[in-house]
Amino acid sequence: MHDVMQKITSVPGIIGAVLFDESGACIAQDLKPPYEVILFTELLVQFQDVYDNHLALSEFDTINSVITTFDGGHLVVRRHYDMILMVLATESSNLAMLGVSMNVALLKLSRSGGQGAPTALGSSVSSSRQPQGYNSAVPPPVPPAARASAPQIPTNQSYGNQNYGNQGYGNQSYGGSGQSSRPSASGTADGRMSISWTAEPSGGRPPRDAVGLGVMRHVLKALARRIGPAEARSILDAELRNMGATPSTVRASEFTDMLHNVANRMANRADREAFIADALGDMG
Repeated sequence: MHDVMQKITSVPGIIGAVLFDESGACIAQDLKPPYEVILFTELLVQFQDVYDNHLALSEFDTINSVITTFDGGHLVVRRHYDMILMVLATESSNLAMLGVSMNVALLKLSRSGGQGAPTALGSSVSSSRQPQGYNSAVPPPVPPAARASAPQIPTNQSYGNQNYGNQGYGNQSYGGSGQSSRPSASGTADGRMSISWTAEPSGGRPPRDAVGLGVMRHVLKALARRIGPAEARSILDAELRNMGATPSTVRASEFTDMLHNVANRMANRADREAFIADALGDMG
């Protein structure tokens, strides 16, 4: 396995490479000082956090390869079966040659290691919250963090060069206006990225009693923690179409019914209760 990693780093311009299993444990690496595995482990956590959220709101069902360009170089992340390969390269490196080397290495490693079925880059790494109960007879409280963030709708920013695999639901529009919302990214205080819907391009204003985009984003994340980002996106799309609503036009009077309709699509009662408790809790 180490020989395979050395072949990757033998490509001109490659600084180092680290191979992780699906749990995030390093199973092989070829790094030179000052770089250490712990730096790449932290990067992997950040990538999983960002792209789980991105998948929950994007048009795509999987992300199998990502190229992030920064001052002085590139970070390439590629997933194959149950392995995640991260490679750090200089600005002058040949990314096409690197891509071939990574593909060959991953194929060799998967055949020798007997890995399982392919999965998307980024796995759900959110911790579950304890159910707190709910009452469908009263309007839901708006999460405090959602109230604070709702008026501040971020603008789209680039994630860098990304290669997406579209194997899922394709383009999905929200009901009513027939217009789609787009995911956008904004920086947070701790350096991570957060995902939010942008306003629909209809030009109209949301109703005065709308719960707001911040709340709907929070609901989508809460659902994704239970059933995965792609399925969560699909279910919320369907429910919004049935309501004839968009993320920015869901009214407070409709919100509780929407939560229960979404929750009822989950077979496990504990998951349903945990989802609703999470959706009604803080966004922190």
